[in-house]
Amino acid sequence: MVLRKFKTIIIDDEEKARKNLRLVLEKYFPELEVIGEANSAITARLMIVEQTPEVVFVDIHMPEMNGIEFLRSFEVKNFVSVIVSAHSDFGIEALRVGVLDYLVKPIIISDLQAAVNKVLKHYSLVKDPVIRTAINTAQKKLALSTSSGIYYSEIDKVLILKGEDNYTKVLFTDGKDLLVSKTLKDFERSLPTELFFRIHKSCIINAQHVKEYTRTDGGYVVMINGSKYEISKNNHASFLDFMKEYSISIGK
Repeated sequence: MVLRKFKTIIIDDEEKARKNLRLVLEKYFPELEVIGEANSAITARLMIVEQTPEVVFVDIHMPEMNGIEFLRSFEVKNFVSVIVSAHSDFGIEALRVGVLDYLVKPIIISDLQAAVNKVLKHYSLVKDPVIRTAINTAQKKLALSTSSGIYYSEIDKVLILKGEDNYTKVLFTDGKDLLVSKTLKDFERSLPTELFFRIHKSCIINAQHVKEYTRTDGGYVVMINGSKYEISKNNHASFLDFMKEYSISIGK
């Protein structure tokens, strides 16, 4: 059986760090084929356009722009990213730009193994037509009418929608929020049902960003940013069924 290899690039302004990571990947992880190295964001962007890698390892502190800003500059990323940094205090920012994992230098092999496993799992999921449809849906734009015009956002950037009388507050993964003059019911009718679920009369969650479900305190969900939202008693069973189906569709 021919081993599926994923095109990989390493972005780091330190040559020694690039070479060390490359050696480890080539020795222990043949599933990742290192096709290039870049020492800056500008060089890396050209490499990504020309060589279309599937996996990108990127340092945070680099000239021109840091790794977080670099990843944020892509409107749509056709690759998965793993942060590799000597600093551990950029976790929230990394989460907001959708990195698959965050490794702290010096890299521990077991941590790198876990990151590679996430890469392999991600690409095995994309083969599933159900989750591929969900991913394609998540990459579409959501048009939100405001008092000053129309705000466009990727659907997968929506974290939570909270009903406030005849308005809805839309909260995004980057911490921003927007008040829209539409009811939560209007959103419920329009949003893709494979991604969004109404857990309470005043709250719709994006399943992509659910981190945890707990039965304590009447039952609530914890989102990836740590925020907690109550699940109404009548919605418990249907929510768990929804997440079960969602989880099955992505191979868990």
